[in-house]
Amino acid sequence: MVSIAPLDRPLTADDLAELPDDGMTYELIWGELSVTPAPIPKHQRVSRDLVMKIHDFIWDSGLGEVLYAPVDVHLDKHNVVQPDIVAFKEANRSFITDAGVRNPPDLIVEILSPHGRLRDLVKKRLLYATFGVAEYWVIDPQVETIHVYALEGEHFADRPASDGVARSRVFPGLEVDPQELFSRSRR
Repeated sequence: MVSIAPLDRPLTADDLAELPDDGMTYELIWGELSVTPAPIPKHQRVSRDLVMKIHDFIWDSGLGEVLYAPVDVHLDKHNVVQPDIVAFKEANRSFITDAGVRNPPDLIVEILSPHGRLRDLVKKRLLYATFGVAEYWVIDPQVETIHVYALEGEHFADRPASDGVARSRVFPGLEVDPQELFSRSRR
């Protein structure tokens, strides 16, 4: 574990850049360091299958670009995160630079893990709404669900579909059936 001396100020992206490349995920949320271990295989299977589905739809339709972790998303100097999947409309592909992402993605996907549930469901949900992320998907491998949160004003609204299928408002036509996703990820 990395030892960080207490500071009398919020951490910045410059502080984050000084941390080791040791397999841990380091993020800044409101200037506080969040450290998580590498994901477990189930998480990675879900991530792999989901990124393939989202990428194929968005890329093949010419709607934009999809990236997957690890990639730094710089929201400001005190907020640098590594979501599992990010997607950009074609008009916003310029947000992707050689140094990471420099503006909020249009869609962020987080896959819950046992040690990061609170962070993803509360802290990151508030963070992403504050910075104007249009859509936030939360994938829960434990209960095999997908929650689609759409930004309405300054807050996310959960708009569950009656059939449980996740449908994007940002990328019309993008649909992910959780039953299909999780049955595929169990193989």
